[in-house]
Amino acid sequence: MGYVIQPDGTTVAVSPENGTHYTLEEMQGYVGGYIEIVPLPTELRKANVVMLCDEEFLLKIKPDESGNTMPNLKACMLSRDTIFGAVLVCSMDEDTNMIPMTEKSVDPFALGEVLDILDLT
Repeated sequence: MGYVIQPDGTTVAVSPENGTHYTLEEMQGYVGGYIEIVPLPTELRKANVVMLCDEEFLLKIKPDESGNTMPNLKACMLSRDTIFGAVLVCSMDEDTNMIPMTEKSVDPFALGEVLDILDLT
């Protein structure tokens, strides 16, 4: 399963339409624009966890009435970096296709850690 994390903390499980891997169009639809891989901590990268965001989100961001913009807190917890906008959390296969996270594609401990952060356990 892949997970889309919205800026308000809402997390939605998503599966590829073709049943195997996410298409470019699907990924762009989830994040709202051109995709960019977010650097993750070493332990998550080694476990084959990948996070994608909209590479142009900061160019599109509009502050609220008080001038504030809110980062995506759950995404920030995973990446340890400031992330704005929706993100897709998934895995990558040997052909660099973005695929759902499963116990076969992701180290089970890391998968558990990701699900804990997303409040999906």
